[in-house]
Amino acid sequence: MSSSWPCTPAELADVVWERRWIARPGLKSSTPGARDASVVVRYVSTASAFVDVRVAEKRQPWPAQAVDPSEVSAAVTDRAAEAFAGVSTLEDGVIRWHAIFNLDGSAGADGWRAAESGKPLPTEDAGTMECGLSTPEEEERVWLEHAWPDAAQYTEEWAKLDGGPSLAARRGDGELLVVCGDWFGYARDTRGAGGSVCFAAGRVSTGWRVESSAAGPEEGRRLVLLGKDGWSPLPGATLATPLHELLAGPDEEVAPAAATPLAAAPPAELRTARLLLRPLRAAHVDPDYEAVLDGLTPEGSPLQSVFARRDAWPFFGMTREEDLFDLRP
Repeated sequence: MSSSWPCTPAELADVVWERRWIARPGLKSSTPGARDASVVVRYVSTASAFVDVRVAEKRQPWPAQAVDPSEVSAAVTDRAAEAFAGVSTLEDGVIRWHAIFNLDGSAGADGWRAAESGKPLPTEDAGTMECGLSTPEEEERVWLEHAWPDAAQYTEEWAKLDGGPSLAARRGDGELLVVCGDWFGYARDTRGAGGSVCFAAGRVSTGWRVESSAAGPEEGRRLVLLGKDGWSPLPGATLATPLHELLAGPDEEVAPAAATPLAAAPPAELRTARLLLRPLRAAHVDPDYEAVLDGLTPEGSPLQSVFARRDAWPFFGMTREEDLFDLRP
């Protein structure tokens, strides 16, 4: 491990965690200390980085191509999904999670530079961990996370889902991939450069298919990286598989061919005796969305081979709001 890179606390490293429940004041229940287990949480942790994806059983997906979250309609942003990724530290018994990527806005280059210096960006996301048993009868070891500095704010129960050799790698400032045991976690945020956002977790053995998605392609789709070159491993890897072999597993986004400048502005429409062609605009969202859904299945869509080879659009679970966002000028 690099002498300056933040080391993941031993309690969290090289383990895939699932949150069983959270108890906090204000939960909608008449029972004091009510436990909420409605959100599926996957926390994939390595010795140097983590990806945390939290998705409610019923929510609307986040648009993969949102440049600015404020531009997305309230119906879409009112989702029960959270996601963040970065590094964690331990000091005086308190674990702190320093997000470099966040669904609500990432730190980007500043976050990476701070982590590289050994002094991650300040964070209010902190807690203490207590080892215990799920029930005396089950004798299952779990971890209880308590908020810090006010433990009364929340308590979460975490259980080990998987574990084993791990690896974390980054591609520039915009992508992070962590693999631990059979699980992967992936974070991407290039919205600052007009790109996309994705937070996903899943298993390698299923063909790199996403099982939890807070942003980007829905569950059941294969993981898609922006590219397979330019990746650098982070310190502390214990996975024997070389990084270049690991990166052969996920798909790679295929960039469309460069557009040829038009000699003149396109016509408002092109009409013949049998055909009318005109640009799609936001006013056409309903018939366009109907056409997008035609033939769309978890396995793919005929449209995925129309505009670009191995295109990931449209993706299964795509909403009307996301189609409307695609029709923006």
